[in-house]
Amino acid sequence: MGSFINYNDKELRWYNRNFFWLTTIIVTAIFLLMFFIFGGKSVLANIPESRTLLGAFFKGLYISIVETFITDSLSYLLTAAGGTFICLLYIERKIGSVNTLLLVLSFMLLFTLPSGSLETGNGYGSPLVLSYGLLGYMLCDMLLSLRKSVRNKQNSLFGLILLVPLYVVHSFSLISEGIVFTLYPYMIFSGYATSLIILGVIINLITTLSVSQGQNIHFN
Repeated sequence: MGSFINYNDKELRWYNRNFFWLTTIIVTAIFLLMFFIFGGKSVLANIPESRTLLGAFFKGLYISIVETFITDSLSYLLTAAGGTFICLLYIERKIGSVNTLLLVLSFMLLFTLPSGSLETGNGYGSPLVLSYGLLGYMLCDMLLSLRKSVRNKQNSLFGLILLVPLYVVHSFSLISEGIVFTLYPYMIFSGYATSLIILGVIINLITTLSVSQGQNIHFN
């Protein structure tokens, strides 16, 4: 059981151990709580205006982070929370709970800080940031894990199994008639989703290359 919870082909220290998918559970719980508390409503109206540049910056950052978890429909909740949950199951097992939390925060900041108007306190967040960003990170990691130097049957099998529910989650979409299931998950090829997936791929490549160089691992 311990070898399954923790990906043992890395040096296990406290910061890269999987503490029973703690980060995955917390992030998913936040999605659900935000959905039932806010019901898709923006948090803009509840925050007073700030007259200082620093205050406006932190107001915009707060709005962006909070709205990352706010979904306005069951379809978005399924894609955002469900997709994030499945990807984090794979990622947290690989890199540990603390590193996964830092990765989640990095995705949120990378796509809120450049989103425009943070200096004016407007901010912007999207529930798809984590879902699609982590999808790109996971898919890239799965491909890189096929290298001979780091290949692990248990890890590869776990990733392949998770691809099935990921496909199902991303195949749901919301239309005027309601929530529908399509065999072709076309939403992942929309401009915004594709850019998030590419960002996830880039972040994985950067972190993988950094770790490989530090541990003198050869790509073969």
